[in-house]
Amino acid sequence: MTQITGIPELRSNQRRAIEALVTGANVPEAAAAAGVSESTIYRWRGETDFAAALRIADGDALRDLARRITSAANDALTLLQSMVNDNEAAASVRVRAAAEILNQRARFYDVVTMQDQLDDVEARLQEAGL
Repeated sequence: MTQITGIPELRSNQRRAIEALVTGANVPEAAAAAGVSESTIYRWRGETDFAAALRIADGDALRDLARRITSAANDALTLLQSMVNDNEAAASVRVRAAAEILNQRARFYDVVTMQDQLDDVEARLQEAGL
């Protein structure tokens, strides 16, 4: 179960509901996992502590997923690189692998550039007191 710390007011059934929601359960499934009604889940989602704990757990789950995706991406890149360098592979396979590497590099560059620009805008807003 995802460890939700810093919010001691949560009851065990609320923690079970959050774990279910974070792992992809819909409201009826989360209600069943927590042993409560669906309306209770909806009510809890409107409560400050539950909503905060759900945000924390969602963030933790997303960070875990990002680490797994990064690991898989490293493996995929290694595979593509080996295909590009495999003189025994068909030329079309090598070209397609190279094109995919270049395409993903361009997308990655765009994301990093946008993040840099966003960081700059946020810094300027903070300096302006906004």
